[in-house]
Amino acid sequence: MGRHAWPCPARTGSGHPRAAGHRRRAYSAAPGPAGPGGRPDGGRASPSGGGLAGAPRRPGSGGTGAPVLLLKGTAYLLGGLDAAQGRDPGDLDILTPRAALDAVEQRLLAAGWRFAKTDAYDQHYYRAWMHELPPMSHAVRGGELDVHHTWLPPVSGARIDIEAVVADSREGLYGYRLPCLEDLILHSAAHLFADGAMEALVRGLWDLDRLLRALPSDDAASRARLERRAERHRLQRPLARALRACAKYLGTPCLAPVAGDPLAALVEARLTSAGQRGLNARATQTALLARAHLIKMPVPLLVRHSIIKGWHTLRHPETQSLVG
Repeated sequence: MGRHAWPCPARTGSGHPRAAGHRRRAYSAAPGPAGPGGRPDGGRASPSGGGLAGAPRRPGSGGTGAPVLLLKGTAYLLGGLDAAQGRDPGDLDILTPRAALDAVEQRLLAAGWRFAKTDAYDQHYYRAWMHELPPMSHAVRGGELDVHHTWLPPVSGARIDIEAVVADSREGLYGYRLPCLEDLILHSAAHLFADGAMEALVRGLWDLDRLLRALPSDDAASRARLERRAERHRLQRPLARALRACAKYLGTPCLAPVAGDPLAALVEARLTSAGQRGLNARATQTALLARAHLIKMPVPLLVRHSIIKGWHTLRHPETQSLVG
């Protein structure tokens, strides 16, 4: 990895509004390469445009010998997927196996990356309970980086098969690896209802619709593969909710009917109450936010975290350093 910030294929010129606009235009205009599984992507967004032309081509392992996978927007971009269209990756999200996390962290620190949260409790929160390191930013060029070792907080009870995610990934540009299409869909589905904010919910629905439309047109076979993969990651219920929401609100094709559940009804109520200010709209939003916190950690841990966060805010109202 050397002294260069190898984790930033999408950040040439990052930090300047004009550069961000250039990247958006490059993403939309560039011709797309073959997509996941060798399927042609026609005119989908591609990294071959100017926004990525000067990015460093370095091993994804950064000299650690470990695989590094891209997630979210940059994975869509380098995979030539429609979900990247019009999207300016604000944060770069990468994933590496937990066993390699310390080595990758040290290489990043040597390359000029620094933790945005330095409070001792913040560091403990991420390292002990979360699925990622504390957020990082580059000391010289700016830009933000999230380094994941799994998809969801381990304390939530989630058991994602990261070995399978790595094994079934494919080589991408700049030495990074790209998850298979089914894993990109499931990762998005796992986070769809985990934020609680309307903006994240709508953006997540859009991403999922674009990703699901990239599946082969053989509905039965595609659905069977996706369901088997969801079972492997224990994400059957998040997938079912995501399929239902996409079919209902975006008309996503090739999806069999999916039964609803209380959470699906809550999300649908939130979507239909967008822009409203009544008591019901506020109650729905509060319920979704509460659930988003409960997804992250069990109730006893959440109560402990909330008390510590509240106490810190009372003592130091000038700082917003504590997570959550």
